[in-house]
Amino acid sequence: MLLTIAFLHRYTGVAVGWLMTLWCLSGFVMMYQGYPELTNAERLRGLASLNLNGCCQNPPALPVQDLSGTRINMVSGVPVLRVPGAGAFDLRSGEALPDRTAQQVQEIAASYGRGAGLVSAPSQLAFDRIDQWTLMSAGRNHPVHHLAFNDAAGSEVYVSGNSGEVIQDTNRRERTWAWMGAIPHWLYPTVLRSKPRVWTQVVIWTAAAGTFLTVAGLFLGVSRINWRRRGRKFPFRGLWNWHHIAGVFFGVLALTWVFSGLMTMNPWGLLENNDDGIYGHDLTGTARWQELQRFMLEHGDELSRYVEIQVTPFNGVFHVTAFRQDGSSQRLNAMASNVEIQRADVAAASAHLGARVLSLDSLRQEDAYYYGHKQAVALPVFRLILDDVGHTRIYVDPATGTVQTLDLNSRRTRWWESALHNMDLPGLRTRPVWDFIVLLLLARVTAVCATGTWLAWRVLR
Repeated sequence: MLLTIAFLHRYTGVAVGWLMTLWCLSGFVMMYQGYPELTNAERLRGLASLNLNGCCQNPPALPVQDLSGTRINMVSGVPVLRVPGAGAFDLRSGEALPDRTAQQVQEIAASYGRGAGLVSAPSQLAFDRIDQWTLMSAGRNHPVHHLAFNDAAGSEVYVSGNSGEVIQDTNRRERTWAWMGAIPHWLYPTVLRSKPRVWTQVVIWTAAAGTFLTVAGLFLGVSRINWRRRGRKFPFRGLWNWHHIAGVFFGVLALTWVFSGLMTMNPWGLLENNDDGIYGHDLTGTARWQELQRFMLEHGDELSRYVEIQVTPFNGVFHVTAFRQDGSSQRLNAMASNVEIQRADVAAASAHLGARVLSLDSLRQEDAYYYGHKQAVALPVFRLILDDVGHTRIYVDPATGTVQTLDLNSRRTRWWESALHNMDLPGLRTRPVWDFIVLLLLARVTAVCATGTWLAWRVLR
């Protein structure tokens, strides 16, 4: 039995041990530099102030009735209505927004660059080509223009010719660290990630193999300890001995990391999120074109202080969240007055839910499910706990009207995935405590994986 497990452990180590070592090493980078992404603050910084003069006289042919979640911002001097999943519409002509010309794309990129403090003019690098940094966004933003600013930081942006929005920005530092962090950690090179089904199966089965490798190593490590012997209880010498000792003491931690990495892929639907957004929609209600049209016609001049508005009704009452270029926001009612959601509003809206409310609290500090790991979360926030099968939790941001719903599987994911993989445990995620502990533990697990891989390959050789 032990010989069979040892054989499987050794040759699984030959197959995936090097990959586990790579995951550990790239994990150090991932602690401080993730995959390049366009943050909402960066996106807002590149937008022009709203100019609604002459808009809204020609209602667009909208494919949906409910405009909740739609956004309005400027593109090439034109106010544009963006309907999630349904396209963008010119609010002056009422027509679908046509593809941007090369000159318009240059202007959009230049405006974004000015917001980011870039003074050089952008130049086009490529057109409508999926590359490493647009793997997940190029398809739905076709055609995509890739432009560079030729500055010292190597700044580059990607602009959707269809929507007229900047969809990605990167610089040389982010791209370099991504090749040492996120790309090897997620097995994310273009040649693999551009085939989603293949990539999913590769990640699932390599993580499953790593889980088996770790479980087998733990079993062997504990079984090889000579518990009855006085003095030296570990039977090996040299590097074998160091691998044995490190594996016994830190193998469980290695197992939690590789297993939780497997769980991030939701293998075989084990952690499928069953929430279909019904609860959130029941709280917010709907918003109609007539309400939005009236709001823009009556308050267009006042809205010029903002760069974007998002339609965010609550309990069926029309509201928008208006964003400034610096990322700050205000929640406005139909009279353009600044208002926030009150506890009474949440209580009234909860009457439309399909389940009884067990509790309604106003949180002024994080709880186990609403928290920030590397970025702060908005506080205070209202929390509802429902008396349904999964005791669903709903969090409502009073300042923006954002509704976040967590069903039973979402909460399981928080523990089986986030807590184990990111070590964002209560009492531990405070920095720099988190940094010190994770760096120390990750170094130990790296030693386990690296020594095991070297020994497995040495035996094979």
